[in-house]
Amino acid sequence: MATDFPGLYTIQRGFGGAELSDVIRYAPRIVLPYRPRLIVLYAGENDLAAGKSAMEVFREYQAFVTLVRRTLPETRIVFVSIKPSPSRWALADQMREANGLIRRHGINDPRLSFVDVFTPMLGPDGKPREELFVADRLHMNERGYRLWTEILRPILQKWVDWAGTRCSVGPEMPVTALCVVPSWADTVTDLERRLTHN
Repeated sequence: MATDFPGLYTIQRGFGGAELSDVIRYAPRIVLPYRPRLIVLYAGENDLAAGKSAMEVFREYQAFVTLVRRTLPETRIVFVSIKPSPSRWALADQMREANGLIRRHGINDPRLSFVDVFTPMLGPDGKPREELFVADRLHMNERGYRLWTEILRPILQKWVDWAGTRCSVGPEMPVTALCVVPSWADTVTDLERRLTHN
């Protein structure tokens, strides 16, 4: 991740299988203590797969933003749109609705950003690009993550430039991006186990 986003000190705190409620639950332990200036969040897809509505996903996103604001009022939050996984294409309408609600919510707040990865992951036929996914048609392969990096890099670079010219960067709050993007190696159960033993 450090080589993908040079100039930005990144911390990976994502975990696989998470719903937004899990992110909210663990944020006081795995997000807030690091006092990041920027949070990159990917969540919501598992929520829809579990039967939650687009509005429920949006409300939990709002709850996460409120939680962060209480402790870190100036921290920026970048929400990476719910991706169009082929194995979950039946949820495409709900994905679009949830993405739209979250995108519109941040239009008038400069501390909130929305990054559309849904559209670039569709082919000319309007369906998910299978070549971006591994065999399970849910998780991305290297090509899929490379696409995300290409989309996110200029957005995060803009943040680095902004922070370098307009913020006093000190040891209390460095130019840090904390990424809550799922890692294939971690699950909610794994996280529970580690936190219990810490």
